[in-house]
Amino acid sequence: MNTPGRNGASANGNGHARLGKGTPVDTRVSPQDETSLRDVYRILFRHKRKMICFFTVTILATLAYAFFFPKAYHSEAKLFVRLGRENVGLDATTTFGQSTSVAVPVQRDEEINTEVEVLKSRQILDRVVDAIGPSAILAPGVAQQSDSDAKNSRSWLEALGLVVPLSPHEKALNYLEKHVGVDAVKKTNIILVSCDAPTAQLSQQVVTRLIEYYLDLHGTMSRSAHAHEFLGQQASVLKGQLNTLENEFRLLKNSTGLASPAEQRQILVTRNGRLEDELKTTSATIAATSAEASALRQQLSQLDQTQLLTKADGMPNAAADLMRQQLYALQLKEKDLASRFTDRHVELRAVREQLASAKAIVDSLEQTRTQYTRGPNRAYEELRLTHLRQESALASLGAKASTLKTQLAAGTKELETLNNNETRIGQLQREIQIRDVSYHKYSDSLEQSRIDESLQKERISNINIAETPTLNRLPIRPRPSLALLLGFAFAVLGSVCVAITAEYLDHTLKTSTEVESRLNLPVLVSIPRIASDRITRSSVQN
Repeated sequence: MNTPGRNGASANGNGHARLGKGTPVDTRVSPQDETSLRDVYRILFRHKRKMICFFTVTILATLAYAFFFPKAYHSEAKLFVRLGRENVGLDATTTFGQSTSVAVPVQRDEEINTEVEVLKSRQILDRVVDAIGPSAILAPGVAQQSDSDAKNSRSWLEALGLVVPLSPHEKALNYLEKHVGVDAVKKTNIILVSCDAPTAQLSQQVVTRLIEYYLDLHGTMSRSAHAHEFLGQQASVLKGQLNTLENEFRLLKNSTGLASPAEQRQILVTRNGRLEDELKTTSATIAATSAEASALRQQLSQLDQTQLLTKADGMPNAAADLMRQQLYALQLKEKDLASRFTDRHVELRAVREQLASAKAIVDSLEQTRTQYTRGPNRAYEELRLTHLRQESALASLGAKASTLKTQLAAGTKELETLNNNETRIGQLQREIQIRDVSYHKYSDSLEQSRIDESLQKERISNINIAETPTLNRLPIRPRPSLALLLGFAFAVLGSVCVAITAEYLDHTLKTSTEVESRLNLPVLVSIPRIASDRITRSSVQN
């Protein structure tokens, strides 16, 4: 029931005021109005039903969440990423002919982020699903949750045939992608790996398997595949080539007699130089000796081989005396023949001719003569002896020169042979050196690869497990005590907010004071609202 006031204003029992002609009035509170604690109590009391309803619903929802929501258990592990062989070592297959490079990233954040992305890779999660099994991962609670999530987005698409239904493996994989967390702790070298699962054992098992397969993949990624086999084959080929070249080099040295080409070259050059000097000296000596021998021959041609030793005058002429005796004998024979034969006798005539000849010879001979004694010329003999010596020396020098020329020609030929052999030896030495250097480099790389494989087999890397996967027996959600506390706080604050919001959205006048202050109209009477049950009871009593 409304009581009209001045100019038709009235106030009902619950404090709402309206104009008599039904025209709404702007009853928004101006900034100048003051709200007292009593007004706040009045507002909360006025909307107590809404507050009770919101509080009850919130508490019931909190209870349902705390006691009926599927439990989730949390397991986490920490990985420490340090500088190791993977950072400062170079791939063994890229060090041919070059020094070892360093593969340290520009910033450590890059390496940490790389490892985080590897941990998040679908390949590792796929191996985890295969190892644990989709049925173990998709436990009843997980299956219900994943099915409820999928029904909202995929059920109608699958019904229309727009998408292919997911297999249990794919469902388990999608579940792990949502519930496995990999985060890098800021300003540290720590990577935090965690998993939320319906059971504590499952969460720990997932984290354990994830780290295990990650360490395998990390060891494989930081090292080249099949590097050991490739380097072993190359080292074996180079070793065979090196052995072949060394055998060829040994045979060439044995056939040529070259042990040290440089030293032997020096010996040959020195010997040839000495032969050339000696040949020049011998040639000069030959020229001098030949000139001296020519001079001696000229002097010998001017000297007699003999010389007058003695001269004796008045010596009897023995030849004349002997001829005179023969003349006498002929005369006696001529007289004897003349007494017996005539003048025309042949024998007489021959004797007379002999007598005439002998007489002529005797007449020509001197009765006395000078006797000369001649002997060898000492100067001639000495010159001749000197000349003979010079001729012998000249012949000796000629033979020596011829021998020197032969030796020099042989030395020159030997030097040419040495030069030719040295070229081949130098080529073989260079090839051996190149093969030896390459073989050692491949051997070093092979050893590095072997060490890498050993480290990979033993899972030794720059990733250390700082904290093993934890096994938490208490679920991380829901937490009943915390949920109830937060639910109660939210219910109280929310109910108050509901009352305030409802009051703000209601633009009617509630009290006589608001009517007088907003409309400047006096309130003549105010009739309070009477509940219907009270009216019923009063009518029954009357």
